[in-house]
Amino acid sequence: ADMISAGCRVAYYPADYQWRFLHINFTLDTVEGEREYALPDDCAALVGTLTYEEDDGNSCNVTLVSEVALRQRYQVNTLSATGFPIEAAVRFERPTATASSRTVLFVWPEPDGEYTMNGQCIVQPNTVSSGSQYPYGGPAFHECLLNAILMQCERKLGENDGKYARAFAESLVSAKRVDDQNAPDTL
Repeated sequence: ADMISAGCRVAYYPADYQWRFLHINFTLDTVEGEREYALPDDCAALVGTLTYEEDDGNSCNVTLVSEVALRQRYQVNTLSATGFPIEAAVRFERPTATASSRTVLFVWPEPDGEYTMNGQCIVQPNTVSSGSQYPYGGPAFHECLLNAILMQCERKLGENDGKYARAFAESLVSAKRVDDQNAPDTL
């Protein structure tokens, strides 16, 4: 289990590279009167801008600010400010005995109805296990992940530059090439 965890860390977080397949789109529906919303369980950080679509089809941005700024807004506006969300902040909840740390989206003003917000986050993948047996990344990355885990086993046995270390280096280059093919040329 330790070698699997170590291999996953090495493969998912290589030096000087961020996998595009770990950038996941999500939607979040607001509820009238609710200020806080749980983000996806594996969300590590938001990327880019949150948006929602108005009735006329136009997209509006939701500006990301600090949690302190939003709390100050709610304190200053003692009359309950409601409407569509125009600002949001991300905060992290403490882990509990039964759940890991979660990310929560805090919005201002308090929604006066249902709005569907769209965003993108970087996910923090779980370690491969019997309960989570399908890793992110597709076939090219799966080979890289397997070699990373086997490389950690080699290192545990005292072989720092064994055949799996070389196989990992080669499969990492290959997986990065495939991942780079998914990058946009223009927008």
